[in-house]
Amino acid sequence: MPFRYYLTFIDETEVGSDGGSSQIRAKSLPPLTVSQQEEEQDVLQQLVAALPERAAHLQPLAPQAPQVVNEGSRGHPDICRRPCIRMARGNCEAGRACGFCHLPHTAPKIHLNKPLREYLGSLTDALRLAVLMPHFQERLPQLARAQELLEVMRQESFAGPATNGPRPGGKRGQLDQQLQRMNLAGLFGFLGANHFKGASQIPAIAMEVLESLRAAEPATMA
Repeated sequence: MPFRYYLTFIDETEVGSDGGSSQIRAKSLPPLTVSQQEEEQDVLQQLVAALPERAAHLQPLAPQAPQVVNEGSRGHPDICRRPCIRMARGNCEAGRACGFCHLPHTAPKIHLNKPLREYLGSLTDALRLAVLMPHFQERLPQLARAQELLEVMRQESFAGPATNGPRPGGKRGQLDQQLQRMNLAGLFGFLGANHFKGASQIPAIAMEVLESLRAAEPATMA
């Protein structure tokens, strides 16, 4: 579609039904002499005519690199570390080296209430892993080390005494609802050594997996 410069406007040249051009545009400039109009028209018409060629050679702007924050913010908000109290007060002198999260945590942190904590703590290691495993299966990425963790959890959940698992409904249903709302870092907290009654490989593997997931995430603004 052709364009032309007309006084202070760049107007579309409309083609009439008879093949000629037609245009209606209100004039906004004070009167110019004929020579001034012709000179201005020539210069600016050349600029307008060159626009398509110049546009064809423009390079797209490269996306801006995300703002780097700090190490403790890696994986925000799902697997980052707990919020930095110094940053909450206004400033953290450690800067990028700080091991705690500097980004805002707007969602409420999900905690188990006392009855659910007692219920989870009353289960054997094998039964507790059986409760936790579906939530990890749903959330963990398809990384080799993460899948190794799931396999060890599966093996240890079957290694315990042959007892009936927790029945759906009641506290089990409430527990599942709360676990579903937790972020991944919160779920990993239940795989710490202090939660196991017997010997287990899981705490060490879980820590490695969590740190590898954090290392793979950029410490950037969301």
